Amino acid sequence: MGMLNSMRQDTDRIIGEWAKSVTIKRLSVSYNERGEPSSQWQTVLQNGLETVDCDIQPVSGEIEREEAGVRVCYSHQAFFPYGTDIRPNDRIYRTTDDYLVVCRVDEHDDHTFVYAQEPEP
Repeated sequence: MGMLNSMRQDTDRIIGEWAKSVTIKRLSVSYNERGEPSSQWQTVLQNGLETVDCDIQPVSGEIEREEAGVRVCYSHQAFFPYGTDIRPNDRIYRTTDDYLVVCRVDEHDDHTFVYAQEPEP
């Protein structure tokens, strides 16, 4: 486990050098007394913090990838520290108004890799 922790620390350091702080938001649905739904985007805390470092890189054009019967279209890829709480359909806010929609999340031994795309107009 020592080598794995060392890899994660190295990856966190590299991401920290290249990254920007972003906010991850997840759609939350609640119901009132009459059972009527209400939804809002809520910030996903990362170790008690509202932001997390990540390195977002645009890809050339839009890429389609299909594995195990799941088709993923994405325009950006992002590298997060290992164990980041992020799921498909979450939003990665780079600024208050500018965000990417998460298409797929892959957890690796030392980082979390995300496929994302610009929101549809």
